[in-house]
Amino acid sequence: MATATSFADVILDWERLLAAHEDNSGILGSAEPQRAALEGLLAEARELKARQDSFTAAKQQATDDLGVAVADGREVARRYRSAVKAVLGTRSQRLVQFGIEPLPERKPRRTPPPPPVEIAAPTPPAAKPEQPSAAAANEKTPQS
Repeated sequence: MATATSFADVILDWERLLAAHEDNSGILGSAEPQRAALEGLLAEARELKARQDSFTAAKQQATDDLGVAVADGREVARRYRSAVKAVLGTRSQRLVQFGIEPLPERKPRRTPPPPPVEIAAPTPPAAKPEQPSAAAANEKTPQS
């Protein structure tokens, strides 16, 4: 016969042994101490399995509770760091102690020098012969 390895198979095997003993209790009187021990171990195994299942459920619940606590803690830590920055200022070197990187000091802006103004000697405009405009030419012509 194969050896049972899972918990359910072991319990089922023990229950079958105890049921078979009940059917043959008149013949197996000398095996009574072993039957009583097996019955006690069966009860203890069931109790321990129930406890293990309870611990598994408690472990899962504890894991869920821990996840919620860590998420809440991260949010509170974020808010606390913001409050510290508000009190100490964003450039304070004390922020490093709280795990916050301070903003660097600003360097003054360099204003580019104004472009050099070239002073050139004014050049006289070139003389152009005046040409009468077409409208002016029409006005000067005598009309007949």
